Amino acid sequence: MNYERLEKTAALLDKIPPQAFDMDVWQSTPVADPFDGTFECGFAGCAVGWVIHAGLIPGLTFSENGVPRYRAPAGVAYDGWEAIEHAYGIGHGQAHDLFSNDGYHGRVHPGDVADRITTLVKNDRLKERYG
Repeated sequence: MNYERLEKTAALLDKIPPQAFDMDVWQSTPVADPFDGTFECGFAGCAVGWVIHAGLIPGLTFSENGVPRYRAPAGVAYDGWEAIEHAYGIGHGQAHDLFSNDGYHGRVHPGDVADRITTLVKNDRLKERYG
């Protein structure tokens, strides 16, 4: 589990306004700079969509089909959920629990995802430390 990447993701999500967050899509209306400060460009993205646009994780981009693609340091490319799993060093269930709309009830806000990430990291560190 890559704690640093998860913590950076949580910190980013705490800055995203709810109106620019949509867990139903990776991204809507791709734009050159969704961080222009206005959030009126029509862009909305899920947690991973914002991470990609922010460039937080080297090698994590959108494929030509608009899904996440992660090119690992060894050069292997992964698409979709596998990209998220490899980029964060988490399992399939954890990826869905954190980043899938199905893992939440009702309208999901960026802070909800940030809180869940923070809890996962905290619990994993405790487990690692105390077994």
